[in-house]
Order: sequence, then structure tokens, then C-alpha cells
Amino acid sequence: MGTASGTPAGFDFDYSSTENLEADSYNFALRDSITGDLNFLTATAVDDGEFELNGDGIAVTTTTDLLSSTTEELTLLGETAEAIDLFDLANPSGDFTLQLDATLFREAAFDNQVGFYLANRAGSVLDPLTGEEVATLEGDRSTYLDAVVNNNLFSGQIANNNSGGLDTSEATISGNIDFNDAVLLPFLVRNGTLSDVASNFNNLYVAPASLNADNGTDHIRLLGGNTFGFEDQRNAGDSDFDDVVVVINNLNIV
Repeated sequence: MGTASGTPAGFDFDYSSTENLEADSYNFALRDSITGDLNFLTATAVDDGEFELNGDGIAVTTTTDLLSSTTEELTLLGETAEAIDLFDLANPSGDFTLQLDATLFREAAFDNQVGFYLANRAGSVLDPLTGEEVATLEGDRSTYLDAVVNNNLFSGQIANNNSGGLDTSEATISGNIDFNDAVLLPFLVRNGTLSDVASNFNNLYVAPASLNADNGTDHIRLLGGNTFGFEDQRNAGDSDFDDVVVVINNLNIV
């Protein structure tokens, strides 16, 4: 991350976190996004509940406090797909409004749009107004990606080296949707908006990477708990995954 021209303005690595794993000891390392090489870091206690990680030219102070995470990684089409889970939301009776509070950061020449669409845990696109499946991963690629465009819930676009919120942050949702079997899946439109998506969908990237037109290249990763990183260049370009960064602040029913 950040190998091109640094991280997006205003983005703080404090947003990133690790998952809570059960183990007696842990190691920390930096992974080169291109070669896959690992450079292990040295952990030193600083204060009660805090420690410092050093190595490979960085020094980071972090905490052992547990942070609530709404993000997870699913396995779809045999691949890792990043998602926002809806487990912690209580299903209301009748239709309701879902609100997503997120902060977007950009460090990219392309004017990209990013966002999220509603799906079940098998990756099928759901119509937010009816709760019905409108496209499955086992079906036609074009049908699926067209459903992503037409059933997106949240989206945003910001100027380079700036940060801001989503342009569309609220959506009406059917009470028929079971939150235990529903997630929000991310998408990116390269250098345009949803209205600019090409007929062959070669500028629309989604988390099930095999659906992407550039030989199934991965364009979306979790950089930490509640933090998505997007790579906008074809075939992953420089693979820094910080062209757009989206930090999920809150998800609730209003």
C-alpha cells in the first residue's frame, strides 16, 4: 500500500486493525503487495495496552484495545470477497431506511466512484425493495454486473487528495431481507460513475475478482477492520490498493 505516491491525504493508519484471533503469541509483518515478500516487525511494549512496531523503515504505535468490526471476507467463486456484514442489525418489521456512514480518501489520477450493493452470503445480488434475488454468481456475467449497477445502495466520489463522505448514504430496504444472510459487497467504477459503465463492463470492478474484465484481477482488499482499499488500474497496475480508501464508521437503521 502506498508504493506509488504515498497514502491518500488525511488517511490515518490508526483506522486499520487486526482480527481478534485466539493464540498465545502473534507476529507482525509487512507484505510486499507485488512480490509477496514478508518483512517481520519487532514489537516493543510502550505503555499499558500499547506497543510499538518497528522495522523496514516504519515505526507504528498501536493498542491492544478490541475494535468492533463490521467487515469480513467471504469465499465466493472460490475467491476471497470483501464484505460488510449485517449481523448486528435487528430486522425491523416492514420497510426501513439503512444508513451507511463512511469516509472516503483518494490518491489517484482517475476520478473513480466506489460503493456497495446488497447481496446474500452466496453473492447473489438482491433487489433492496423486494428482497428477491435478481442475479446469481452461477449465472451470466453481464446479467450479474448489470444487476450491480441497477441495485447499488451506496456510492461516493471525491476529488484527488481529499476526503469526504458518501454521496448516497441512505437507502430504503425491504423488511423481507434476512440480515443473517445479507451483506454489502463493494464495487469500483474506474474513471467514471455508474452511468458511465461500459456495455462490456470493463470499467466496473467487484469483489468476486473472476467477474472483472482484466483477466479476473483483484481490485478490492480489506486493509484492516472496517477499511476497504481499491486499486483502479487495469491488471492491478501498481497494486497499492489506496487509489480510494473507504473507512466504515457506522451502519445503522434510521
